[in-house]
Amino acid sequence: MAVAINPLHNGSFGQSDGSVSTAAAVLTNGQTVFTIAGGPISVIQLVSVCIATNSQVGATTLRWSHDPTDGAATTFSGISGSIAALVAGASLLVTGAALTTVPTSTANGAVLGANATIVLMPGIITTTVATGPSLSTWSHYLWYRPLGNSSFVY
Repeated sequence: MAVAINPLHNGSFGQSDGSVSTAAAVLTNGQTVFTIAGGPISVIQLVSVCIATNSQVGATTLRWSHDPTDGAATTFSGISGSIAALVAGASLLVTGAALTTVPTSTANGAVLGANATIVLMPGIITTTVATGPSLSTWSHYLWYRPLGNSSFVY
């Protein structure tokens, strides 16, 4: 099997990190947020930022799921604490420590980054929202590393 090496990277892996974000939208259960195509990726950071404050009463929570093109859907984060009281500028970070780890929440926008990555195959990344839809709007930011020459996210 031949392996193509990018000569600009002196034999290193040679893949450039990518990032993609969404416009602000209300969180809804089962919403497709990102689509992975062309090959697997390694998620470096997945951050959700509250854009407009939630006025909902009730314990709205967020959990991330991945539904690969081949295989069964599975969650890759724990269930967040209630996001109903979070205000604009608050954020949630998927840490990647374990597939059940609760996203780290912060009220002021500053949050420590994660060290572990999550490998996802081609397919879709969706939200699981309990007690939703949330009445606040959120933007989502994904920083990833393609694991193949044709892997990308949109």
